[in-house]
Order: sequence, then structure tokens, then C-alpha cells
Amino acid sequence: MIQIPLNLDRLRKDPQHLTGSVSAEDLELDYHDELIHFNEPLTYELTAEWMEDAALVRGTVRLTVDCECARCLKPFQHIISLEGYALHLPFGGEDAVPIEDNCADLTPFLREDSLLDLPQHPLCRSDCPGLEATHPEPSVTDTIPKPGVWSQLDQLKFDKD
Repeated sequence: MIQIPLNLDRLRKDPQHLTGSVSAEDLELDYHDELIHFNEPLTYELTAEWMEDAALVRGTVRLTVDCECARCLKPFQHIISLEGYALHLPFGGEDAVPIEDNCADLTPFLREDSLLDLPQHPLCRSDCPGLEATHPEPSVTDTIPKPGVWSQLDQLKFDKD
């Protein structure tokens, strides 16, 4: 199903202005990270122009993402803002975009370009100190290693026959 259609008949006559939003569910974001959640829609303001057997799409794409800090686990929002976004869509050759009912779908391109701007290690701020110490400082006896299960094997004695 086409979410963000670009009508090629209209585009051949005049530049097309596309403004709107697509829900996170309709974007079908296949991204598995327990620190990043997609709850807000992707918004776009684009202008498409016909170029010899291709289209040039330019504008702004925004997506607000709910994150949890990788250091302190506090929630925060990360805004993906693709200002000066540009996309070249060829309609012929090996790299031709799929056309359905004389429309090209911009959704997969906006989805992929937005995912590329996600933080790989989300931090609420660059100098986040992380979780605050909630446990008392360890005593000297706590730092001495305790004998493990394997230490019992050292005490085995085998008869030499």
C-alpha cells in the first residue's frame, strides 16, 4: 500500500508539493532496539520536480523518537530532522523505483533515510554520568575472591597405582 504517493502524470506537468505525516505503524519500522521506541509520526514537507526520466525530491523530514539513555536509563526524545533532504528517483534503468497506478511511493526512502539518522548509542546528553551509585562502597573483604565450585577440584587426591 502506497503511504506517500508521488503522481507521475501530475509531476510531468508541474512540480508537486507534498506535506503530511505517516504514523510509525504505517512506516513499518523494522528496528529492534530496546532503548528506542517509535511513537510519533514522521512528518514531511517536500517538493518534487520532473527531471528527464527521473524525479528530484527535496525538502524536510522530521521524526521524534522516544529513547532511553544507555547510561542512566532516563527517558528522553531524539529528534531526527533531515533539513535539506534530497532524493533522486530514477524511473528507468537498473535502479528504477517501482511504479504502481502511475505513482511512486516515497515511504521506503523516507523510512530508510530516517533510520540512518538514529543514534546507535542513545544518550540523554553527551556528559551523562550514568546510574548513580546506590550501593555502599565495597569493604576489603568484599573484594577478596571467594572460592568457587572449581576450587573443590584442587582438593581431589588421586591414588597413583
